[in-house]
Amino acid sequence: AQMVASSSSALARGTVALSLSRRAALLPLLAAAGPSALRPAGASAPQVGYKTASGLRYFDFAEGSGAPPRFGQLIRFHYVGYTATDDSLEPFDSSYERRTPYFTKHGNGFTVQGLEEALHTMRPGGRRRVILPPKLSYTANKGPLPPGGAARDTLFSAVGRKEPLIFDLQLVSVADDRLDRGDYDEDDGSDVADLAAAQSPSPDGTPSLSGFQAANGR
Repeated sequence: AQMVASSSSALARGTVALSLSRRAALLPLLAAAGPSALRPAGASAPQVGYKTASGLRYFDFAEGSGAPPRFGQLIRFHYVGYTATDDSLEPFDSSYERRTPYFTKHGNGFTVQGLEEALHTMRPGGRRRVILPPKLSYTANKGPLPPGGAARDTLFSAVGRKEPLIFDLQLVSVADDRLDRGDYDEDDGSDVADLAAAQSPSPDGTPSLSGFQAANGR
């Protein structure tokens, strides 16, 4: 697969291009789960994926438009979280089922670190699949969390086994916080700022993403 034009800037910022035409590109994190298991159902596989310096892997199915979120802005995003079995992905939580996007202040330290990094280079309307390595996964007081006990048990069992987690993300909106006191700085050296080193690619086309369940209202 050919890398898109913007990939040179991504590489300059420490990301490594991954060709999805090679099944082995995903095997280091998900033993037997090939690319078809890692993309939303009904969506065509993107031609290029990326691995950032922190170890986050991501694949864009729709780039979206507008500016990516800045730290301190208010964001809403939909998500579906999965654990990985030998040959499939098992969902443990979905904001679509609750019909309510997750709302948070970007960079406030209460969102899972890998999701903060992934969202930092998305654009409103963008849809992205991310693979979180254990070091960027859930720790104490990090969200989003499933509302039910059984789903949380599934999640934290996977975290305890140091397994990667997979998330389908859709950035719904980005807005300024009118009450912000200017405490957030893109260059403040925080953990999130250090991790947000990935330049979002411009994928060839924007395949449909029925796997996000948006089409049927879930």
